Amino acid sequence: MRWYFGLLTLFIINFATPMVAHGDIIFINMNGSVTEIPAVQATANRLGEKLYVLPVTNAPGYNTTQLTQDLVRLAKLGVRPRAMVVSGHHVKNQGYFGTNGEVSLHRITSLLPYDDPEAMPQIQSFFRSLQSLYLWGCYTGTLANVDALLLGNNTVFANTKYIVGFADKAPISTNAGSGKTLEQMLLLEPHFRSASSELIPQLIKNVSTQYDFIIHRGQSFATQDGFSQVDSFIESCQSEENKKNILQSVLLVWKYYWSEISPLPEDTGKSPLRETYRQLQRNNFCLQMGAVQLYQVGEIPPLSTVIRLIYYRNIVKNFSHIYASQLAFAKKELESIGIKDADLITQLDQTVRDSAIKKLEELHKSLKQIFPQFQSDLDQRANYLYFNRMLNDIEAVIYPSEDYIPQSWIEPGATKMSWFRVLNDFNKGKANTRKKAMSQLGL
Repeated sequence: MRWYFGLLTLFIINFATPMVAHGDIIFINMNGSVTEIPAVQATANRLGEKLYVLPVTNAPGYNTTQLTQDLVRLAKLGVRPRAMVVSGHHVKNQGYFGTNGEVSLHRITSLLPYDDPEAMPQIQSFFRSLQSLYLWGCYTGTLANVDALLLGNNTVFANTKYIVGFADKAPISTNAGSGKTLEQMLLLEPHFRSASSELIPQLIKNVSTQYDFIIHRGQSFATQDGFSQVDSFIESCQSEENKKNILQSVLLVWKYYWSEISPLPEDTGKSPLRETYRQLQRNNFCLQMGAVQLYQVGEIPPLSTVIRLIYYRNIVKNFSHIYASQLAFAKKELESIGIKDADLITQLDQTVRDSAIKKLEELHKSLKQIFPQFQSDLDQRANYLYFNRMLNDIEAVIYPSEDYIPQSWIEPGATKMSWFRVLNDFNKGKANTRKKAMSQLGL
């Protein structure tokens, strides 16, 4: 049988005659898809379809509101797409980000113009025509993502029954192989849709064994390793062996997070931490079903926190660069109250994480010694809160979470500011902490 699949792939990719067009293709470009857009354009030309790329021009700051407006505009023009490709770094809630901004597929539903009765039939027809989604980002094919997208509160993709995503990392958008692989997947869609469940894993291997594709067809999904019904997968979540493996993954994350295992792995692609992240992504659906009890771990680590731990070095370098002047000022502020060992503040990107954690703990202790009456004296309490929050801002980088660390900081050369309470505006931070001190002391 192996010869059959090889010939089938060669025939479809190299010798197939143009198919009858059933619609068009929407391409949402969030991260410089320089190889993917030409490949999809070639596919559209072969199939007699038209390609629409959003945003129309590179637009840093492009968001879900603008995306929704663009989709509504196309709907009013009579566009009825059969497929949508979304390319970019993938985050929670079906968010995609990159050089063009960040959009969330989940939020589209809430942003539609329901107060426009003339437009809504066209918009509904637009989304009903979407038969397939190509989610070109890391971990986009996991059951938790697909289930939430199709069966959650989002209803715009209710008619979509075919999704191509990744069970692991996706190809880099600037890699020529990414465009070629996407083109092959688009051309092979009719065969993936019609093939028996036993044949789909081999079809996936024929396209690529380098990427861990996961293809969803209604209530079933397949990877190159095999085929499964959604119900069977959900049942496997309850197996004791699977629950034990997931529990160990969760515990390992917390050991890295609290620096019980140190240092963090330098290899962001292959490491125990990366493998743990991979397992949690794959089993996120099981986690949501309660495969791990909270009494066993205290809290389930957000996947957004795990990915920030993996790219901790990039985050610290970006923080040290973007906030260089603020950190220099913070150091002077700390020195002005008698703290002598404040070098950590401006040398964070040169400091091993467990050492940074210990030094921050020492700085917090120093504040209590410098302001011994902070529990009762207004001035001391205001100053204590001011400097404590300043250190907390830095601590939010050491223990990274999405509350303070922009997703873009996982890549080098980020420029986006964060939401720190003091480092973003020292005067405002000082005024707010004084108000807080007065409130706490009942003044």
